Amino acid sequence: MKRLDALLIVLFATMVVGTTWGMVRVRRATLERATDPAFQADYAEWVEEAKRQSSDGGPVKRRPPKSFEPPILVLMRDYFLASLGSVLVFATALFLTFAFLLRGALRPGRSEKEALVDQRAPY
Repeated sequence: MKRLDALLIVLFATMVVGTTWGMVRVRRATLERATDPAFQADYAEWVEEAKRQSSDGGPVKRRPPKSFEPPILVLMRDYFLASLGSVLVFATALFLTFAFLLRGALRPGRSEKEALVDQRAPY
């Protein structure tokens, strides 16, 4: 079991580092893309179209966006640490569940003799 525990610790550290690295890369790419004038123009065009659709009598009433910035930019710029923390908490819970199930599946079984001794033990 000591080898398995060591392997699980290494896998957990790898998961945390990989998840953090991936989130930082996504943040960097998002911030670079959001500074592109073409991206800003596309978003401004979409906002205008959403405002137009909100005033039309379509089948669905659309609320016009209140922000002049894309939501992904606000998320990655202003709420990055909260996002990273949430992802790490969820990934850790998932990993711990996996580790618990793996340890249980790989645990050596009890012999019949040990089972009989446990049944005869006085209370």
